[in-house]
Amino acid sequence: MTDVGLLAGVVVWLMCGVAAVLVGQTKGRPAGDSFMFGAVFGIFGLAWVALSDPHTTRKCPECAEKVLIDAKVCKHCGHRFVEEPLPPPGKVSIECPLCDTKLKIPEDAKRFRCARCGEVSPVPD
Repeated sequence: MTDVGLLAGVVVWLMCGVAAVLVGQTKGRPAGDSFMFGAVFGIFGLAWVALSDPHTTRKCPECAEKVLIDAKVCKHCGHRFVEEPLPPPGKVSIECPLCDTKLKIPEDAKRFRCARCGEVSPVPD
């Protein structure tokens, strides 16, 4: 392979990484993850980022298996997912704008990081 061919191949792989980041951002995926899929797997990684839905499952706290996000009971171990109780004094409940995870944050917080998807967002007024 000539130097030009090698350079062209590297440019194509990097372009797949950048394209995967752009597509991943529209789906709420972390940029680093999307770039790695696109850069390492090329067009196949880009297709995976574009076609997969990042927020359809969650991990069961008892058995660590993946279950659908809307599940009330884990199909693997029978763990029951319960609605979150009221937040303790000095905290407020808020939902992540990307993945709808319910979080409890301090009342005076200006920004918060979602524990599930890692998104950093301002606290709505």
